Amino acid sequence: MSLAVKSLSDEKNNAILAMSKATIAKGSKSFAAAARLFNARTRADAVKLYAWCRHADDVIAGQTLGHQQQADFRAGQRERLVELRGQTEAALAGAEQDDPVIEALRLVLQRHRIPDRHPMELIRGFE
Repeated sequence: MSLAVKSLSDEKNNAILAMSKATIAKGSKSFAAAARLFNARTRADAVKLYAWCRHADDVIAGQTLGHQQQADFRAGQRERLVELRGQTEAALAGAEQDDPVIEALRLVLQRHRIPDRHPMELIRGFE
């Protein structure tokens, strides 16, 4: 039973990493190039963190990967910020997340013991 759970976890981790790699490849060619300088484990965590940062910025700016801003992006912006804050706080609390971008953040936070203030400062910056 534990082997099946481990495989499922590995499968989920691989999917999160694949999503994160796709995000950085499309969202920032310069960050993607710089990430290649890291060893595999550091690179994986860097792209996961980038995926969350890109997602957070896109949620607030009404964009897709930093492009194609919606004309009415300000509509619902406060609500999106509240939701993003709640998701980020849940990740900070260590709760496993269904959203792969938020789960990517949780994994990086746990592995590196990043203080809560750092992701929350980004959220406050959006306010």
